[in-house]
Amino acid sequence: MKKALVILLMIILIFSIKENVSAVGVGGTTFIDNFTVEEGQWTYQEEISPYLALNAKYSDELFFSLSGMKSSHQPGNKYEIKDEKLEIKAGELDYLQLLLNGKYNLRADKTLQPFILAGVGAYKFDFSLEAENTDPEASIKSIKHQVENDIGFGGNLGLGIDFKLRENLLIGLDGRYNYTVSDYYQGGSFNLIFDISYGFR
Repeated sequence: MKKALVILLMIILIFSIKENVSAVGVGGTTFIDNFTVEEGQWTYQEEISPYLALNAKYSDELFFSLSGMKSSHQPGNKYEIKDEKLEIKAGELDYLQLLLNGKYNLRADKTLQPFILAGVGAYKFDFSLEAENTDPEASIKSIKHQVENDIGFGGNLGLGIDFKLRENLLIGLDGRYNYTVSDYYQGGSFNLIFDISYGFR
């Protein structure tokens, strides 16, 4: 059921902005977060992940953006649960995000253009984790998880700034807070996004 809702959401979003698409942006993003699994946390290694956005102009100040990003992360060394630290043997987190955002430029006629944005969308998680406790007296000996296609819904809120290199070319940097609810994950994450946007209308 959730897969069908996500597919329907994607179709609606794409067709709702396709006639007014005015710019396309590409860039990279990195996340700052701990991933929580059954009351335990593990910190994953940060990597730069691809980011893509289609922007539809509503006015000089207001844009709507359909954005997607995909990231893959390896876990750190420790998995902490109930005051115990287990040694991680293997694991991986794959993360996919598709959002529709509204973006409002505070100084659209200037070279430096600060903006605020907010939006909602779908999030997908695939993760695996194997961890063992080296303490023979520990109450938790080992942990093993394997979850695929965990679909969640949520939103993001962010602040950023664009630098106009020329009339149809921008570079931008923004920070966004995401909050997601799914079957296995509920919580927030923060990510930084750097992108280059080219306007063709």
